[in-house]
Order: sequence, then C-alpha cells, then structure tokens
Amino acid sequence: MKLDVPFNATATSSSLDHIILCRVSSWALQFGSDQTVDTVHIFNDKMQQISVHSKANQGFRSTDQTHITPRKKSLAELGVDALINRCQRLGPSCGAWAYAVIQNRGPEAVRTLQGLIYLAREHPIAELEHATHTALQHACFRFKDIRSLLKNQTTQLSFIQSHPIIRDMNTYQVAF
Repeated sequence: MKLDVPFNATATSSSLDHIILCRVSSWALQFGSDQTVDTVHIFNDKMQQISVHSKANQGFRSTDQTHITPRKKSLAELGVDALINRCQRLGPSCGAWAYAVIQNRGPEAVRTLQGLIYLAREHPIAELEHATHTALQHACFRFKDIRSLLKNQTTQLSFIQSHPIIRDMNTYQVAF
C-alpha cells in the first residue's frame, strides 16, 4: 500500500495482522548545506521503530536487500551460482553444460541459463539431458542450439534381428 504523506506528517496502514505507522521527516544537513534529507521511519503496532529508510527521488524505488526474502528474488538477482545449481538439479549434463556456458560466454550467459531452466517446463528432463549432452560434445553454447536440438530430436529405432524376408548373415559368408 502506497502512503503519500507530506513532510513531518504521520500515516497509518493496517492489514489483518499488523499496523505500520510511518513518519516522514525532513531536516537540514549539519554540514551547512541547504539540502534536506528525507527519511521514512517504520514503527510496529507497539510504536517500536522497526526501520529507517531514506526517501528515494520521485519515480525511483529503493528497498533494503535484507528486507527482501530469497523467494522473491529473481534468478538473475540471486547470481550465477544459483542458476548453475538449478541447472545441476535438472541433471548432470544440464549442470555441466551450464558451467561450460558460463566459462565460455561470461555474464551474457545468464539469459541462456534462464532459458534452459524455462525449457525444463516444456520438455521432459530426459530429452533436455540428451540435448545438453550433445551440445556439450559439439561445443554449442547458445540457447538457440539447445532449442533446435530439442526440436529436431528423433528417437532411434531398434532394428529387428530376424524376419522371414531377410536372410541370415551366414548365407552371405564367403569361404576363402
């Protein structure tokens, strides 16, 4: 809930389980400058101060990273290690391919790894493992390569060993 309050004012926001009181204050810097510093003080329902934040410029947001739970952070914010761990959980070939992509492409590989994780929703893990294994053997480190391998993937048919029309191999054996 957004609270728009003037300077030196107090606003409240309530929900079912808690009440947040905000006090916005402004004061001159002690260094003789005429600029003002805006802060937001957050209190709980017992009027104990929980946090103090500096107010962001209009149109911008600033959130303390310690206040964001890891569940709410995107994969890109969690970092490359979290992406590689997610790929390793898909399978050993996916993890090895992800590590190789990071080694070869650097920071631009983040989007590629996000794409690999997304492909796990669309394709069976066995197909994804086979595609990443093939891509790793051929040193293909682009998302487009994995997607085309998955698209063109065919299952290998097993040949039957005997049939009435097919002669036995011993028939063709030539005696020398």
